[in-house]
Amino acid sequence: MLFALGAAASAQDSLKQEISFSASWFNISNGDSANVTILTGEYGKFLQPNLELTVGLAYLNIGFSGDNVSLFGIAPGVSYYWSQNPDASWVPYVGAGFYYASLDTPGLSDNDTNFTYRVGVKNFFGKTMADADKALFIEYHGWGKIFDEVNVSGILVGISNFF
Repeated sequence: MLFALGAAASAQDSLKQEISFSASWFNISNGDSANVTILTGEYGKFLQPNLELTVGLAYLNIGFSGDNVSLFGIAPGVSYYWSQNPDASWVPYVGAGFYYASLDTPGLSDNDTNFTYRVGVKNFFGKTMADADKALFIEYHGWGKIFDEVNVSGILVGISNFF
């Protein structure tokens, strides 16, 4: 019994944690043109080698018609990695979550909640997912219709550190 508890604790200790940062700049158009800047930071804890719980912080700035709107958000979620090939240095993943966003712009104040989703791939710089201490990623990330106004989605590029 003690051996089983020790093995379970040892396996749990070997699961990684992740800190990642990403950014995106793009233009959207739904009648009016808008420039969007997104900066994110995220913490993740692997529950299994291919299943990660995450919590992220995001800053979005949407500039349109000479005005800037700033949003701050927090998003808990989960990601699944297809890492069945133990030698793969490129690993695809999908994720889903829920966000809370706060609009913080002079003259405007509002809060919003919605689902978020992502599909991406991580490159572990020639190492395997189990052995890597960093990764570069690119993902398509969608936040849905923010404040029932604008669908926000885009390509994010970022870097992750594992510990």
